[in-house]
Amino acid sequence: MKPISIEQLILTQDRQYTRQKQWITLKVSELEMQALEAYCQQAQRSKTNVLRETIRQLPTYSSFSTNS
Repeated sequence: MKPISIEQLILTQDRQYTRQKQWITLKVSELEMQALEAYCQQAQRSKTNVLRETIRQLPTYSSFSTNS
């Protein structure tokens, strides 16, 4: 296996991140945001992490997860 430089590794990871991740904007009520923030603080987790896990629990997620 040919060794690669750290710069090549970072570039490869950046490309994979760009290709694999998408942005989402979500409107929520003040109460919903307070509930999410309180849960995240209590669980010591980020909002992104909590929302990503919630999406992964959707019944339709498994049909797409083999493509990730």
